[in-house]
Amino acid sequence: MLAYIISVVGIVAFSILRLIHNSSKPGVRDLPGPWLAKYTDLLRVYWAWKGDSWITFQRLKKEYGNAVRIGPNTIMLSEQGQFDKILGFKEDFVKSDAMKVWTPMQDGKPVGSIVSTRDRKVHANLKRPIAGIYSMSNAITFEPGVDDTIKYFLKRLDETFMTGSNAGKSCDIDNWVQYFAFDVVGEFTLSSRLGFLEKGLDIDGMLHDLNNEIAYRGLVQNMPVLDRWLRKNPIYTYLKSPTNKFVLRARSLIQARLSEVKHAGHPDFMDRFLEAQKQYPGIVSNEVLGQYVATNFLAGSDTTAVVMRTILYYTIRTPGVLAKVREELDNSGTTYPVPYKTAQHLPYLDALIREAMRIHFIASFLLERVVPASGYTLPNGIKLSQGTIVGMNPWTLNFDEEIWGPEPDSFKPDRWLKGESEETEIFEKRLAVMKHNDFSFSYGPRVCLGRHIATLEIWKVMPTMLGLLDMEFVHPEREWKVEGYFFARQSDMDMRLKWREGVNREFYIE
Repeated sequence: MLAYIISVVGIVAFSILRLIHNSSKPGVRDLPGPWLAKYTDLLRVYWAWKGDSWITFQRLKKEYGNAVRIGPNTIMLSEQGQFDKILGFKEDFVKSDAMKVWTPMQDGKPVGSIVSTRDRKVHANLKRPIAGIYSMSNAITFEPGVDDTIKYFLKRLDETFMTGSNAGKSCDIDNWVQYFAFDVVGEFTLSSRLGFLEKGLDIDGMLHDLNNEIAYRGLVQNMPVLDRWLRKNPIYTYLKSPTNKFVLRARSLIQARLSEVKHAGHPDFMDRFLEAQKQYPGIVSNEVLGQYVATNFLAGSDTTAVVMRTILYYTIRTPGVLAKVREELDNSGTTYPVPYKTAQHLPYLDALIREAMRIHFIASFLLERVVPASGYTLPNGIKLSQGTIVGMNPWTLNFDEEIWGPEPDSFKPDRWLKGESEETEIFEKRLAVMKHNDFSFSYGPRVCLGRHIATLEIWKVMPTMLGLLDMEFVHPEREWKVEGYFFARQSDMDMRLKWREGVNREFYIE
């Protein structure tokens, strides 16, 4: 009995001493923040669990300033100039242990992926065989397939919500843009759509599985030890399939492609991944090959769908915006689907899309990096020691009036354009500051690999929808719902759709 009491007292004493040690780390201890954040990361887990952590980040910035302690060893930075220094190429800040949560399991073992690996050299090594595949020059070769998917998207919207007995039927556009995004990923990866648009619903539980995966990882990445206790402990991996569902799907797709005599047509991403394996056998193992394919599906739909929802929501709800973008489209003489080459030269469309990505950043989590051995000195003079985690989220930067000008809380595409009486030199300086602080696709060596694919997709489908369709919210008096443990995902965007007056419907749905 005495031994038991001594053990319990010892554990309690050790825990208290550890809490005290955590709370008094040099550098971090000198920063303001919530009291509980000194002792535990559970506070961060709670913020994520609420599903609106970006709102908490904005509140913390207003309450405590540009450098806030949000965990025993974690601070949140919100000051202009810090993002590019920490995320950029010059400083040796690596990703934090939060990325270990995103390390997929294959056959009971963690396998480093291009997204989750923390080591910059390993990341560069994994990226090298496929970097060219994600270039804009390669992405543009898929434009005919994207056009076909856009036309099919319009056809399915027409027959489901705009024609015959379905005319005027409420369209859950928040789901349909994700169906479109998933099918485009299928077009790039496999040269075929996945069936989301055809069925108008989740296929094979992929969306359900994606949402569950992202919710779990978005929560536990705030306290990675939870993942070691929950999913990566030996008992769990013994009782449950240790291989990620998306990896299993990727394996199945790879085997299906290998069983073909020869894939005809334009080389898709699967073809290029298999080529990369032949060219770099020492890097692209079967496990890495599976990660390449799985990452396309995990990262390629949710992010793009968030941007498309934002564009539609603010364009329809903000007076004058729809009329301006339509005037630009009409005057351009564009065909539909809008060619990417045309979209590139439509300044108001570009401003609209940039403003949408600014006002509603995709992610609700912090971009975490670890202070290197050299340490890091904040603008206020406080020196952070090696191992301190610094986290940033553009939700705290994207509403800074010094960067974005007056009324940063408002959706104003014109902020990206030259004012009528504005001097060219002043505008160019102002625009340069905004672009320098635009982290929509992150920055530096870990910049979003699929940014060119997303750009091609968004700059084509959005002007096509805005130019051809009249859209109105079923409940214009209601705001959308936004929640997410990892992405700031929107819902409750039911719309009524019809063809714009003068549009030849038959031409686009044949």
